[in-house]
Amino acid sequence: MQLFCSDCQLAYAGTQNCPKCGLRLIAPQETIFEADYSAQTDEPEAVPGTFSGRVFVGSICSLGFLLAFRELGLAILGPRDLDATTVCLLRFLAVFGGSLLTGAGRANGSQPGLLVGVGVGGLLTVNDILLSGGLAMWWPIGIAAGYPLVAGAGGWIGSRIWPGPIELPNVAAPAAVSASRASFYSRVGDGMSTRQGHRPTVWLRIFAGSLIAFAAIVASDQIRLFLAKASIGIFNTGGSSRAAAVGAQLAAILLVVGGMIAGANTGAGFRHGLFAALLTCVNLFISAIVRGHPIDPPIAGLFAYIDQPFESLLDPASAAITATVVLVLVTAGAWLGGQLFPPLAPAWMRQRRLPLQS
Repeated sequence: MQLFCSDCQLAYAGTQNCPKCGLRLIAPQETIFEADYSAQTDEPEAVPGTFSGRVFVGSICSLGFLLAFRELGLAILGPRDLDATTVCLLRFLAVFGGSLLTGAGRANGSQPGLLVGVGVGGLLTVNDILLSGGLAMWWPIGIAAGYPLVAGAGGWIGSRIWPGPIELPNVAAPAAVSASRASFYSRVGDGMSTRQGHRPTVWLRIFAGSLIAFAAIVASDQIRLFLAKASIGIFNTGGSSRAAAVGAQLAAILLVVGGMIAGANTGAGFRHGLFAALLTCVNLFISAIVRGHPIDPPIAGLFAYIDQPFESLLDPASAAITATVVLVLVTAGAWLGGQLFPPLAPAWMRQRRLPLQS
C-alpha cells in the first residue's frame, strides 16, 4: 500500500518515512486530518507598545489617580481638613501609581517613569505658580523636584514587579526544509516585516476625520437642536442659554471621534491624528475669514470655561488656545483609535485553513 507525504506531495511504497524529508508517511484517509493540523499556525504577536505611548498613558493615569484621590480626600476629610501637605502627598501618590503602570513590562522602567514625573509635575507646577501669584513663591519649584524622583522610583519598582518579556536566542532552522514550509515561513516573515515596517498615510481617513472635527465646531448648534428634536425631548439641552456649554461638550466628543476615525486601522494613529488636527485648524481659520469672524458656541463655551476673553479666531492668543485644544483632542482620539482598532493581519493569515503548497 502506498503512503503519502504531506510535505513533498508524493506517494511511496514499502517505507514508513519519506525518503526526501524524513517525515512519517500517512495513509490517504489521514490526509485531511494531517492537512488541517499542518494548517494551524500561531497567531501573530501583538505589536509592542512604544516608549512615547507608555509615557502618555502613564501621565493620563497619574492625572486620573490624582482626581480620584482628591475626591476621596474631600469625601473623607472635608475641604477644611484637606491642607497643602495632604494635597502634596496625594499628588506624589498619584504620580507614583501612574509611573508604576508605565514601568511594568519593561526592562528599564525608571526612564519612562521619570518622564511621567517630569510631564505631570510640570503641569502641576505651572498650575501652582499661576494660582500662587507668580514665581515669587518658592514652594511650587521645591515640590516640582520631587515628582521625577518619585516617578522614577515607581517606574523602577514596576519593572521589578512585572518584568519585561525574556528575549530568547534565535534557533537556527534545520538545513533540510521542505518547499511548502519554506514558502510558508517566507510569507510569515514578509507579513511580520510589513506589520513592523513603515505604515503608509491613509489620506482618505485623514480627510474624513478632519471633516467630522470641523463639523463638530461650526455645526454644533445644529447638532444640538437635532438631538433635542430627534429624541422627542429626551436629550433636552436646556435651551439657548446652555448652547455654549453644551456645544463645547458635543464638540469635544466629536473631535475625539473624528480623531479615532482618522487613526483606526492605520498602525500610525498619532501621525494621522496630527495631520487631521492641522487640517481642521486650517479649515477653521479659513472659515472664520470667509464667514466674517463668527463666534461658534463651542469656542465661546471653551473660553467661558477657562475664564478667558475671546475676541476673534484671528486674534493670536485666541487662535493659539483654540488650535491647542483641537490638536490635543484630535491627536489623542487618533492615538486611541489606533490602539483600539489596530491593523489586521494579511488576508491569507486570517483564513482558517492554509492550502497545501505543491
